[in-house]
Amino acid sequence: MQEVNKKRKSVTVFADNRHERDDRLEAAVASLRDIATELRIGILVTRVSPQSFTVTVSPLVPFGMTREVDGNA
Repeated sequence: MQEVNKKRKSVTVFADNRHERDDRLEAAVASLRDIATELRIGILVTRVSPQSFTVTVSPLVPFGMTREVDGNA
């Protein structure tokens, strides 16, 4: 399941298993790639819980890169 917030340029990903998680995260990153390219910024993937992630375009990430962080750390 994915919830897209175009106003904030983010996608929330929920997954119950590893395969589902990987597929959904790849799709979320791909869905934001065009806007990140247009804005010339990167993509940030934040783990909120073992089953929940937020993927967002972020000026904190260099253009052309995707960075992963653990929101619980």
